[in-house]
Amino acid sequence: MKKRYYSLAPLFLLAGLLFSSSLGAQDALRIALDHLEQVRAQYGLTSEDVSAPIVSSQYASKKSGVTHLYLNQSLGGIEVRYATANANITADGRVSSMHIDFVPNLAAKVTNAMPVIDAQSAVHQLAGALGLSLPAGLKVKETLGNVAQEVLFDAGAASLEPIRAKLIYQVDKTEGVRLAWEVQWYAPSADHYWVAAIDAGNGQVLENDDHVLHCNFGDPAHADHAAHIGYSPRQGSLVFKQSETALTTVMPNTYRVFPMPVESPNHGPREYVTDPADLIASPYGWHDVDGEAGAEYTITRGNNVHAYHDIDDDNQSSDDEPDGGPTLEFDFPYSPDSMPEYFLDASVV
Repeated sequence: MKKRYYSLAPLFLLAGLLFSSSLGAQDALRIALDHLEQVRAQYGLTSEDVSAPIVSSQYASKKSGVTHLYLNQSLGGIEVRYATANANITADGRVSSMHIDFVPNLAAKVTNAMPVIDAQSAVHQLAGALGLSLPAGLKVKETLGNVAQEVLFDAGAASLEPIRAKLIYQVDKTEGVRLAWEVQWYAPSADHYWVAAIDAGNGQVLENDDHVLHCNFGDPAHADHAAHIGYSPRQGSLVFKQSETALTTVMPNTYRVFPMPVESPNHGPREYVTDPADLIASPYGWHDVDGEAGAEYTITRGNNVHAYHDIDDDNQSSDDEPDGGPTLEFDFPYSPDSMPEYFLDASVV
């Protein structure tokens, strides 16, 4: 009998290709740090400047296998605000590009290395600058126990979420690099989300950004809106008729909405939009929170927003958000001829 021998080499090669489609997290970080050390002199950076950056975000593209890595410069384990670098590393371990915006000679530019005021004092300094009042003794909700002394305060009715404070370094063109408390505060009205840097030495508000976008459309008097340039009242009935015929099969991760740039139901019909998440900002979809495959929520909540109807105007969910189920299919009835309460789910989506 003639024996037949088959080579297993192609099988092992195929398996190797399949399992090396993207780098491991530690491998990508090591490659990025090695490259950073190699090119640092071109940016006037010392070895200490690039020795211990903090990973702020990392993910691998399923399609290309490229690992995208985002780093924050740090000193003694404390982040330097806005001092960042990002690297794009191919599946075979090559750095295809790297953008570096670190502070050269960082340690020499630090003007205060030890905090004089504590986190709670920093929060009260911000409140004073904003003209707001807080309880004299904020209750500590959680202490994270890291080098940045990160802490969460329960401010009761003064904040929608716990007020977060941690040590950072703030770069100032005239004062050098200042140790500061970064304070994050969500106003109870939901109209403001302040992220401020409070000098850890003297309590000065070095910077305060409001992360809630505000739009001003001018004169609020509805009576004379037609007089404004560019406005003409719409005549007659709706331009588009709303069809509520559902698709026989809805794809997973699908939302039935008025897609951009449709301004309103007067300007276009609803459509099915599938996989709308940005691959860079939300590589695992809108409903993912922990940066790993698999949605943490099946309702209208995720890594960047929590959408609910808020009929009671109290900035609180009634725990009845639209639920897309395990396949995340958000297709709910909408009829412009009905009262709004009858198509709440469609409105929230």
